[in-house]
Amino acid sequence: MHDLIDQYMAELAGYLSSLDPEERQDVLEFYREYLLDAKLYSQSQIETELGTAKQLAHKILADYSLTPAVVQEQQSQDQEAQRHFSQSQTRQSHRDLRTVWWIILGLCAVPVAFPFLGVLCGVLLFLVLMVVAFVILVVTLFGTGIFLGLKTVTFLGTSYWAVGCFYVGLSLICIAGALLLLPLGIKLLRFLASSAAQAARWVGNKVFRNRYYHGGNLK
Repeated sequence: MHDLIDQYMAELAGYLSSLDPEERQDVLEFYREYLLDAKLYSQSQIETELGTAKQLAHKILADYSLTPAVVQEQQSQDQEAQRHFSQSQTRQSHRDLRTVWWIILGLCAVPVAFPFLGVLCGVLLFLVLMVVAFVILVVTLFGTGIFLGLKTVTFLGTSYWAVGCFYVGLSLICIAGALLLLPLGIKLLRFLASSAAQAARWVGNKVFRNRYYHGGNLK
């Protein structure tokens, strides 16, 4: 009678591999007891109540990323990242993007959250367009610099050497501008990742509010 519940829990555990073992075990025990208490023994009953194991896992991970303890931990890690610049800030950006991804998957698993998903996708599209515009600017500057340099460097050995100097100098300015923008681009990407995570948390808080994650240490 409990074989389907055991199978469902095993599948759910696989999808929750991102959680710490202790937290994952707490979640699994909660939902196992929930199914047993509700006497949901068939697959149709379980999926009607909780959704598929994959859908439930998406909702749990999204809710987990919004719990106060996790948010506080991430804020502490963000402050630590500011003191240990490059590698820590890269990890911070990865955490932000992981949070956004978890919340998007969680919203996809909750039909009533589709309007919120649309809002979040609109914000993310705007941020992506900002990144694309910045990349186009850098590539255009660099490409223009290379093109001008190759086309006009031959003028330096002719009577048009002054024109050649002007355009070669202009090409060097374009290339230097593109190279100087690269560090700014990295900072922009990190800022946008942080902004996307904040937007995702705001949307997620409107939908989840600790409805799906039931971890022992973070309840």
